[in-house]
Amino acid sequence: TGIVIHMGAVRLVGCSTLLLFILYPQNHHTYTYNNHDLYINQTRKSWEKASQSCVLVGSERASSYDVIVQNIPVLQLSRNTYRHGELYWIGATATFTPWLKLLGCYVYKPISTIRTYRYRYSVIGPVADCYLQCKSHFGVNESHCHCLPKAEQGQLNNKSCRLNASGQSDIVGTNVTTGYNGELYQIAIYRLTNDTLNINADTLDECLLNSTTYISTHPCDAIDSSNRKWTNAIINGLSFNDGNQSQWTRYIRRRIIWWNR
Repeated sequence: TGIVIHMGAVRLVGCSTLLLFILYPQNHHTYTYNNHDLYINQTRKSWEKASQSCVLVGSERASSYDVIVQNIPVLQLSRNTYRHGELYWIGATATFTPWLKLLGCYVYKPISTIRTYRYRYSVIGPVADCYLQCKSHFGVNESHCHCLPKAEQGQLNNKSCRLNASGQSDIVGTNVTTGYNGELYQIAIYRLTNDTLNINADTLDECLLNSTTYISTHPCDAIDSSNRKWTNAIINGLSFNDGNQSQWTRYIRRRIIWWNR
């Protein structure tokens, strides 16, 4: 996926890189940003070719995941120096995780087969962070990723295990690690899914809404027919779909954006 900077507005498109500036060493307009000269050329090139012929803005920060889309500056050019709708590459790329299914809140005992890591990348959120660290089924609580050889080997316990929202749209387990029989983890379990998802309208959004006739992608902070966001629906219990209403599912994916050379 990618992000297009459109001279004053930001919109999402189905490409594999981020757009803002192209820097070229010749036949260019010159501007200064953060004490660096920017060379902007009207020649059309793919991201790959542009990155081979120049140093794209932000690529010096590779390979970090601190790409905050809202903070990417939009270069305000005069009407005489660019064509309306012109787009410019920057040094960042993006991709999706696979579709993940949230199985629920599980209670685990610490065992040697569960690899545990602290979060590394706060910008992309705990679910995407744990996917990058585990690349398999994983559990998430408020501070750690738990890489699991078998997603369901813990005990599903909806009474003593509590889920919380993290950030805008991630769900994690609670950091309660004491139990009657020793230390226990309460973690939200995500399974990489091979399920066939017949998505009728597949945009760049990250949560799935289900009706009686189709499945479609929507922003996770949108509301379903019960007037609930995805996190609220999952934590408080999914509704039974008994009509032509749109209800959230347990399937999500996450967009991962990073600075790239």
